[in-house]
Amino acid sequence: MTLNIHLQNRRRNLGDKILKLLNRERRAILNKDAINSIYRDKGPFAYLNISAEYESFWSALWGSRKQQ
Repeated sequence: MTLNIHLQNRRRNLGDKILKLLNRERRAILNKDAINSIYRDKGPFAYLNISAEYESFWSALWGSRKQQ
């Protein structure tokens, strides 16, 4: 499966500077249900273009960071 993820260009703000001081960053959020349904329908030879969003400041600040 070929997966292209498009992230919006965004300006860094004060929240991003605070997160950087705390060694955190905003992660991209993907719609995994859409990816899984297309994979089931089209198989491993699907070509996907997906738009992703960044998580909010508060979820990046307080969210747990588990190793994946």
